[in-house]
Amino acid sequence: MRWWFAALVFCAVVSGQSPATGTGGGTGAGAGRRGPADASGMPPASSAEVKPEDRGSVEGVVTDQVTGAPLRKAMLTLRKNQTGPNDAGSSYTASSDAGGHYTIADVDPGRYSLSVEKTGYVTARYGSRGFNMGGALITLDKKQKIKDIDFKLIAHAVIVGRVLDDEGDPVANVSIQTMRWGYVRGKKQLVFGGANAGNTNDLGEFRIFGLAPGKYILSATYRSGNMNMDSAQTRGEETFAQTYYPAAATVDGASTIEATAGAQMRGFDVHLRKSISVAIRGRVIGPPELKSLRNVNVMLVAKSDNLLSGYVRNFSRSTGPQGDFVISRVTPGTYTATAMFQEDGKTLFGSTTVEVGNTGTEGVVVELGNGLEVRGTVKIEGNGNMKPTDIRLNLMPKTNSTMFGGQMQGGEPKEDGKFTYTHVPKAHFDVGAYASSGYLKSVQMEGSDITDTGLDLSAAAGPTEITLVYSTDDGQIDGTLETDTPGTVPKASIVIVPEGKRRERDRYYALGSLDQTGHFTIKRLAPGEYRVFAFDAVEFGAYMDPDWLKRYESKGEKISVKEGGRESVQLKLIKTDQ
Repeated sequence: MRWWFAALVFCAVVSGQSPATGTGGGTGAGAGRRGPADASGMPPASSAEVKPEDRGSVEGVVTDQVTGAPLRKAMLTLRKNQTGPNDAGSSYTASSDAGGHYTIADVDPGRYSLSVEKTGYVTARYGSRGFNMGGALITLDKKQKIKDIDFKLIAHAVIVGRVLDDEGDPVANVSIQTMRWGYVRGKKQLVFGGANAGNTNDLGEFRIFGLAPGKYILSATYRSGNMNMDSAQTRGEETFAQTYYPAAATVDGASTIEATAGAQMRGFDVHLRKSISVAIRGRVIGPPELKSLRNVNVMLVAKSDNLLSGYVRNFSRSTGPQGDFVISRVTPGTYTATAMFQEDGKTLFGSTTVEVGNTGTEGVVVELGNGLEVRGTVKIEGNGNMKPTDIRLNLMPKTNSTMFGGQMQGGEPKEDGKFTYTHVPKAHFDVGAYASSGYLKSVQMEGSDITDTGLDLSAAAGPTEITLVYSTDDGQIDGTLETDTPGTVPKASIVIVPEGKRRERDRYYALGSLDQTGHFTIKRLAPGEYRVFAFDAVEFGAYMDPDWLKRYESKGEKISVKEGGRESVQLKLIKTDQ
């Protein structure tokens, strides 16, 4: 898995799936259909044979939240909840008719998520609460026909503006990115805002659409047409620095733009700041058997604690036959230079830290290597029926810069529990394991428990052996939410927060939502002490921030989870200020 992809999966991932996940337990235009089809053109087979008469349906109406008008041609997708790494998860689709009505028919029993898309509106998920939070699941029993699963869609906001230089002239080829404050591993930082305008045109114009209501920050990054070409540049040249609306050098000086539903906001011009740009020169070196180093890709990524910095400030360049490279138009700062070579199934990579000053940097050396090998064994304990091949493993880098380096391969456990990762960078990783049930009980390396501290390979010189113990006897919490209106199901995000030092580790947190009956079930919990909260709205990850959580700490229900235990709890809705 490529590190940049792993990072996206994590941030957002975790928006749909946490280390322990919760469950909430036609004809004409509204007719449903299965998908996606396989190579034969047939829909995927159900995990178990279901008689046609045992299938059910889901139906409802899609309307505009403000006007109440029915929305035609809204596309709805009902996707089966994946219960494990080897579960394909079939899906069904339908579109709404002129009256906004939809029916998804012939649905196998199971638990499903439901989302809806419509041009001009923000994509919605059933039961979603708060920014970047996963929605609730719909539980469909045999022959059940679920009605009144309605959606009130929010018209998206649009931001229109121009990018200008210090003399008021338009600047083309500027990348515009929307950002907003969110939480990553419990730290509040800028995250993607869900919409990207691409590059400005020849008039310096940009148009950002598809924005959900909320507060945003605009970032403008100049992309010179020849920034990745060889250059004779040896001294600092004038260029445009990354700029935040309206003309700020840092996020602290940026103005926040508040988008409201359906708003067409114009006149948000960004005035680019000037900066010095320099070149860095270096060489990629490889093992003796590598005869040519032509076209090795070198990427330069800004180092920062903020997840977004690497995405908006990166430069790439291919090497010459001797491995020489020049990257120009670089603004001063601290970067990670990563080189990758791929040929005939062979992957080599290397990375190094580069300090770029006002006069440029020369003599950068990036050494290609195979990376490290991590071998291990998965051992299964408990009373459940599980094989090592039912478990998915992952190594997640603890720092953002690592995710741009290398291409880790392997890691799938075999029948005997053995697994091997190859091409692993020298870095510090969290070790994770996931299956349809159970929990990761421990990770051992050379007799030491690294379950919570992680796998530190920064000083490793050769293959590393680890042992994972996975228990099938996970804990489970079932519950309901008190309501003042009988017969109604309030929307809520169920959050399970560990007590003590475990609050520093993402693996012990768990998320869930109410299903259409007002119940929730959260599985795959490690034994221990927890607090259970039902928030009316919460951003993903906010509950990992001690400063945010302390306002609601006393409102959480304390609960002790035992190995293989099944606990029950009744919650009261907690209203947040989000």
